[in-house]
Amino acid sequence: MSANIRRDVILSAVALVLGCSPDTSGVGSINGADGGSDGAQDDGRDDETDGDGAGGSGITIANPNRKVDILFVVDNAATMGPEQSTLNGNVLSMLEVLERPDVAADVRLAFTTTDSGNPMCPDSAPEHGEFRLTSCRSRPGDFTLDGDEPLDEFEACSSRCAFDSIGIAPTPTDVDPTPLARPWIETRNGVNNLADSTCAEGQDCDTVPTLFEAVQCLLPQGIDGCAYPQPLESMYAALERARDQDDPAFGFLRDDAVLSVVFVTDRTDCSFSPDHESIFLPEGDRTFWSLPQADAPTPAVCWNAAAECDGGECSAADFDPLGQPTSADEAVMRPVSRYIEQLQAIEDDKQLTDADQEVLVSIVAGAGSDGEVTYAGSDDTAFVEEYGIGPGCSSAFGAVPPPLRLRELADALRVEDDDNIFSVCDSDYSLALNAVANALAAQLRPSCMPACVADTDDAVGLDPQCSVTERSTAPDGTVAEEDLVPCGEGGDVPEGVDACVQLLSDGRADAAGERAFLTEDRGDDLSRYCAERGWNLEVVVRRRWGVAAPDDAAVEVLCELSEQPALDCPALP
Repeated sequence: MSANIRRDVILSAVALVLGCSPDTSGVGSINGADGGSDGAQDDGRDDETDGDGAGGSGITIANPNRKVDILFVVDNAATMGPEQSTLNGNVLSMLEVLERPDVAADVRLAFTTTDSGNPMCPDSAPEHGEFRLTSCRSRPGDFTLDGDEPLDEFEACSSRCAFDSIGIAPTPTDVDPTPLARPWIETRNGVNNLADSTCAEGQDCDTVPTLFEAVQCLLPQGIDGCAYPQPLESMYAALERARDQDDPAFGFLRDDAVLSVVFVTDRTDCSFSPDHESIFLPEGDRTFWSLPQADAPTPAVCWNAAAECDGGECSAADFDPLGQPTSADEAVMRPVSRYIEQLQAIEDDKQLTDADQEVLVSIVAGAGSDGEVTYAGSDDTAFVEEYGIGPGCSSAFGAVPPPLRLRELADALRVEDDDNIFSVCDSDYSLALNAVANALAAQLRPSCMPACVADTDDAVGLDPQCSVTERSTAPDGTVAEEDLVPCGEGGDVPEGVDACVQLLSDGRADAAGERAFLTEDRGDDLSRYCAERGWNLEVVVRRRWGVAAPDDAAVEVLCELSEQPALDCPALP
């Protein structure tokens, strides 16, 4: 068979073999996910081969998209104890999705609070987006009010966390080769940066926690934060820290990783401009106070200074200190556009590597259980005086105002029809966290073979003739090379090896885009992503749990290619 394949695919493969490939872990992604091709093979007149004389073509697959960076922005105001407990009790549902063999995400997790200060919170210790990586057991004061003993809300921590401290092993980053203990957790195929930790008195635990055990210690942020939370500004500050080489968070963001920001709050965003802090002060402008004659404002200022409503429809607005419409630069509240533009700029940078890359935003806030955000008045005068608007949802722990500004950010960053707004009033967040994880998994695109592979026998289904080789370079410059063996039934890694390869081909699309499944076994099916693009083979590299891919690994796939792509790949454009 002749090696009919586009010249640009071959040249890209050669460049990657020469050392330009990014990191691979779990399942690789083929040179731009869709092969950098328009889907058509040429007519063979270029007569390009890879030099092996076997009539095949080597395509190097790498992994620009198994990496996931997740930032949790968790409200630590006094009312958030029950919600933090629910969050901590359900976080396993997210981690289980990310650790599934078909996802195999290379995950980084960071945590910060919504406290970025306010004139009305002189006694709080705002994080201003600082990454927090300390066990909640080590800071019981975060779960007290007015210096009293820790409240029942401390149970969100102590009932699930077994460690007084969480040890972090030094690791390098893409931008800093010096191994340091970073203020985040990272894990890849069961290999993580967790180290020796201190078991709490009376707890029966191993020296090194599991990923889930560590998250349960790190996720609860306490209830001593400012009652005028700034989730948007805290996110902004955290992401800027991650790009500041003088901050411990530097290097958290990876250019080739999917970024997901998850907000959990039961209040209105109050990200105000420091130039206009007088809107909160008794001696300042009381334009946005619910009760101008009161001794102090309420969080209603945060709503009144940022919302414009017409009946039951509300939108974020820009006002000056006297309540008059003004420009975003002069507004008392920082404009939502500031945060949209920050995330859009990060997304634009990522799309230089992967044109389909998205930044994901999810909010767990004062929405209905169906994800709808509604704005209405209320007969509860005290609630309206406190928050400026009627409840967006209610639970056994009280009513919660709707998330106007957060909703606008979530809408602006929504990917197609994905659900990304959830209710903080729900008694179970597992569906919300599962949706967050599945949205991330959808971004981790499979490895479609970007060429039409030949069917080498007359039996039903595709019988590809391929060899798969993994290469990596050791720190001393030596190159290691390993031929990957086929995986066992169900994708099991055979004894004696740490990695194997599956070649999936069932469920290819016909010229009309309809998929036909020749076997009942779902384990041999092409992903919808590959099938919809017309390819007839998907490459999956499986690794033994607890064995991460070499840092610079690249996988070369050599297959015999079809001389009749119109027949073997009818859905190719």
